Amino acid sequence: MSTWKICVLVALGLGIFCLVDQRLVRPDYHAQRNEKLFLEKEARRQYLHAHPELKMSIDTASWAADGPGSLLFGDFTIQNDNETAVRDIQISCETKGDRGAAPNAMAPMILERIESKKARTFRGVLGGVKNQRSGVPNCTITGATRG
Repeated sequence: MSTWKICVLVALGLGIFCLVDQRLVRPDYHAQRNEKLFLEKEARRQYLHAHPELKMSIDTASWAADGPGSLLFGDFTIQNDNETAVRDIQISCETKGDRGAAPNAMAPMILERIESKKARTFRGVLGGVKNQRSGVPNCTITGATRG
């Protein structure tokens, strides 16, 4: 493998810029770079393992209520893209009224298991009470347990 050094004279007398092979300056450059990349990848893997909810999504959600003051019941289809099964899924839902305020926040928990790389539908999940100012809830997955 050849080593190289290229210098380019920049017009208007701004100076000389050189591109130097990093192996000449730091022989362990590639080893350090590979180790850094490995450590970053391992840290990301451990973080995702500790937070399985990051690899889950709500594919569909629909809500049913009789009218103001009645209970909200939701149907969810949740996709699990983790390598392992998950359970105890915490969902955070927020409804916004016509003025943008959040009059009703709810956090239903689904205590069932979803296998790895599968989707599952849950029907009739209690989501709180509907009032006159609340709109359709917007839900996200905020927690889950591996297993």
